Amino acid sequence: MTAKATARAAMIAAAEAYFDGIEAESGDKVPAAGGCNRYENGVQTTNRPGGPQAGCKGLGGFAYIEQVRDRRYVLADEDRGLVWGLAVFDIPGGTYPALVGTGTIQREPRSILIAELFKLDGGQIQDIEMVMRNVPLGASDGWQGR
Repeated sequence: MTAKATARAAMIAAAEAYFDGIEAESGDKVPAAGGCNRYENGVQTTNRPGGPQAGCKGLGGFAYIEQVRDRRYVLADEDRGLVWGLAVFDIPGGTYPALVGTGTIQREPRSILIAELFKLDGGQIQDIEMVMRNVPLGASDGWQGR
């Protein structure tokens, strides 16, 4: 491990804290660096003009995600500071405050299959790359019973 490397268990705990923060709608316990950015399907969703400015701790706008379930961590590379996590976000649907601007947005019921790659340095999440796919609400993650 390098001088700023993070032990495997601490890396997974940081990713868990992020998913817990989504469920709690709070990034207070997420060990994320101030300049941390999140990318969803290749699009930067944090710290950009007209978008959320709170980086990876800005989880207050995710009230529509009721549960983060079926979490698993398939890779934790201490040398590179990478954790790859898989999870399912459950969204029951309804009307929620808009993430950008004012007003509300109608969310359709669905689940989202999530693959997130967390980059850590010195115990802090530096960046998050997410790939996601919408599926019917309550859909299996495809790993059940395996």
